[in-house]
Amino acid sequence: MRTCIATREDYPQADLVRIFAGPTLDDPSGPLESAYVEASNKHRDTGRGAWVLPTADAIRVLVQEPKRVARALKLPSIDTSALLERAQAMADARMLDFLSLSSRSGRLASGADAATMAVRAGDAAALLVASDASAGSVADIKGARDIPVYILPLDREALGRRIGKGDRAVIALRRGGPATDLLKWLQRRVALSA
Repeated sequence: MRTCIATREDYPQADLVRIFAGPTLDDPSGPLESAYVEASNKHRDTGRGAWVLPTADAIRVLVQEPKRVARALKLPSIDTSALLERAQAMADARMLDFLSLSSRSGRLASGADAATMAVRAGDAAALLVASDASAGSVADIKGARDIPVYILPLDREALGRRIGKGDRAVIALRRGGPATDLLKWLQRRVALSA
């Protein structure tokens, strides 16, 4: 269990992301002035870390109250202005990594026919939709089933390329393996965008 420095409540460590201090991009060898987030639950070489719930509301508290982060990291001051954007970028990167792993492990049903069959069989945990997909494509595959739908920051071409296929508008995510982690990062991505 770890305490979120924004909400001041205890959560399992796996439900949180770590905040650490790092030098500015202008001076990589300089003092620790900017706040960063990381997905890993492992200790970093860069020093002391703190924990935060990966939601937009929790991170906005830290952006508005940088002294809270500085106190947790035992620093005189820290810049938290870009913390939410960095958290969103980290969630996007982790989501894309697990999308690739899910593809390699056979956890994606891509193509309209394969995705429709996975949904109808009850094997799909979620639908992953390209940013330029039509609502009709999603409705045809989803049918009357109650299944979560996540719009990805990739167009059809980029989504297909990411999973080693041609253009893909909708993909069904099958349960198990790295798809479990992909689903977690999709949910965090939504929470960080709220």
